[in-house]
Amino acid sequence: MWSQRESTSLSATGVGTILLVQDEEQLKVSMRRALEGGGYTVLTSDDGDQAQHISRDHQGPIDLLVTDMVLPILRGAELSKRLTTDRPEMMTLFISDYANEDGPEGVQRTGHRFLAKPFKRQVRLDLVGEILAN
Repeated sequence: MWSQRESTSLSATGVGTILLVQDEEQLKVSMRRALEGGGYTVLTSDDGDQAQHISRDHQGPIDLLVTDMVLPILRGAELSKRLTTDRPEMMTLFISDYANEDGPEGVQRTGHRFLAKPFKRQVRLDLVGEILAN
């Protein structure tokens, strides 16, 4: 699990494509702006079903799935499982304000990362940079 205290202030110049799945519109817009401002290409979705279509239709690589754990239609963990079947190189960052919702212990067993809400913009960019650098 990543906490704001663990921020390492990595470079804010990112390279890669991120699929952001978030049903809270204000948070989705805020996260998209921050990630694009950090240099990433960002594809967005409101739910798991739409995210599956985006992943299937996107011609290039998707380096990172950033998904809320609790989504309409398809939960984040199941979405990650389905998408990484077709894109095994894609990593996942789960976000949630429900600490007991399938994580963080369950997330850690999968090898994916977890970020608890609320979080600061720089913490989010640092963690994304760290994940994509590995």
